[in-house]
Amino acid sequence: MAKGRFEYKTVIKKDIRLVWDFFSNPANLQKITSFPRVQVIRDLEQEERIKIKLNFFLFRITWSAVITEIRDQDYFIDKGDSLPFPLKQWEHTHQFESRGTGTIMTDKVEYRAFAPDFLVKMMLILMFKSREKKIKSIFR
Repeated sequence: MAKGRFEYKTVIKKDIRLVWDFFSNPANLQKITSFPRVQVIRDLEQEERIKIKLNFFLFRITWSAVITEIRDQDYFIDKGDSLPFPLKQWEHTHQFESRGTGTIMTDKVEYRAFAPDFLVKMMLILMFKSREKKIKSIFR
């Protein structure tokens, strides 16, 4: 079983308040994820729990996560509690740092998976590069 850490930085040329407001709304995950198609279902009774439906054309997977910690305009952490194969454990810290007139967003993922580490990291690189492209088009 692979156990690892992954980090990805995205420079966003907008004020941290605007960036924070966008990323603290889980529904915006749909706007920045092109593959697989994502549908965010928010449990209105438990705002800290988020269900994500991933659509891979021929099959669908549900992913459930809990927001475990939030520090306004600094970071928030989501922890997977119902994960799709091959993931066994997932903790994702979304960190935001004001830099001049822009923001540096750092995604830090700690994971355990039933897949080789290089495969998990390759998947994460592809996912975050794709998201970065969408983020830059949204925050032009």
